[in-house]
Amino acid sequence: MTPQLGRLLAAAVTLATARPRRTLWIASVLVAASALTASWGMTVKTSNLDLVDPDLPEVRRFREFAHEFGTPNFLAVVFEGDSGAHFGEAVDRVAPRLLAVPGVRSVMSRSPQDEALLALTGDEPYLRSDDGQLYFIFVRPEDAESRADTIAPLVEGVRAVLARSDLEELGVRAGLTGLPAYAIDDRDVIRNDISRLSLWSFVLILALFGTAFGTVRRPLLAMAALVAAVTVVLGLAAIYPGHLTLLSAFFASILFGLGVDYGIHVVDRIEEHVAEGSSERAAVVDAVTALGPSLATSALTTASVFFAMQFAGFRGFAELGLIAGTGVLVCLLAMVTVLPALLVVAPPRRLRERALSDRRLGKALIALQHRPVAWLLGAAALASAGFRQRLSEPAARRLRSRSAGARHGRALQVLASIRRVRRRLTGRSRDAVGAAAGPGRGRRGAFRRRLRHALAPRGASTDPRGDPIALREPEEALRHLRLSRRRHLGSRCAR
Repeated sequence: MTPQLGRLLAAAVTLATARPRRTLWIASVLVAASALTASWGMTVKTSNLDLVDPDLPEVRRFREFAHEFGTPNFLAVVFEGDSGAHFGEAVDRVAPRLLAVPGVRSVMSRSPQDEALLALTGDEPYLRSDDGQLYFIFVRPEDAESRADTIAPLVEGVRAVLARSDLEELGVRAGLTGLPAYAIDDRDVIRNDISRLSLWSFVLILALFGTAFGTVRRPLLAMAALVAAVTVVLGLAAIYPGHLTLLSAFFASILFGLGVDYGIHVVDRIEEHVAEGSSERAAVVDAVTALGPSLATSALTTASVFFAMQFAGFRGFAELGLIAGTGVLVCLLAMVTVLPALLVVAPPRRLRERALSDRRLGKALIALQHRPVAWLLGAAALASAGFRQRLSEPAARRLRSRSAGARHGRALQVLASIRRVRRRLTGRSRDAVGAAAGPGRGRRGAFRRRLRHALAPRGASTDPRGDPIALREPEEALRHLRLSRRRHLGSRCAR
């Protein structure tokens, strides 16, 4: 199969060098169409649900739950301030305004427990940290999938509400945290890093390429062909799968590192033929014809590894494998069509080409091809690997502890406070009953039975667990509760 592919590559380079301008025109049209398709149809998805197979039973059940009851990924509004700050007034001012923000399903600013019951224990109805320095409002998005394109307007709307609420006059500062805020941050980071890392990859590879070959023209044309290939791959990815995820967003850097190998081999062989006296056009055809089977084998084996990721159950790996595998083949095609056409259209200014062995880098590489040097480099590599393994984990632990203590200490405190507030939402009623009843398991059990009787309406039935089905009016329930409390304390004093 490889010889047949080699002959196809030889035919492609012959056609590209025979009609170079038409080849470049077709390539330009494909690049422009791919760029427009990517700008219109490409999205960046930052949700973890986009990395897994939606047909898995666990994922399907979770999606059904989220659509029916709402996503568990709350946007947490955190209030903090110095002593004397009016937190309760700030929460009551902001919470009603958040309900009017588009994309908000619900807002939780107070404890769902009965405020009269909380008043008995001296606890506030607000959601706050143990030390009272942090107050919270939990905003549930309407979108159960927590997609970045729907979460972004919601986050911007919440920030606009906070900016208009004049919290400074209350001595309160507000900020956002939670998975919706993280999703927007991840999307912005990915968009910025795609451009920055791709640019750095291009510049570094071009610098190494030019340094190794002692010229800029051929490496620059090879990199131009590589950029065209990556752009076409981006357009294909905009068609299917139609988005980039946290894993596949950096495919361009991968293709720059893998695809340039084919350009290096082609340019090196071209310069050898030119140094021997061949013309540029003949050298290009002879180089690709000679390297065709090897290049085809290399591209197929590399692409096969990426395509094998299609059998992974993890959707993020499967999409990355499809994009990267297709990109490797497109890069090879660009190096045997676009690059030869560019080399023919832009002939070299220098009439005589130097062989690799006559260049400074070539002489250095030849000087290193000795057995003692190889043994020395191998021993140094093994020693450095062992030394790095011995130092990596302690250094990583120190870095993590220093980072957590210095830069993320406040964030960790906020997250811990949010977790404690959520735990108290489920256990607060039990704690309040226990505190009101006093110590002792028997006393608490008797007090709970009287409390259920106080809260149960007249003639109302209860379920097998003894929980009331309906509630009395709050004033009447509070009166019964206080009466039961006085009776309980009186019986304890009599004893």
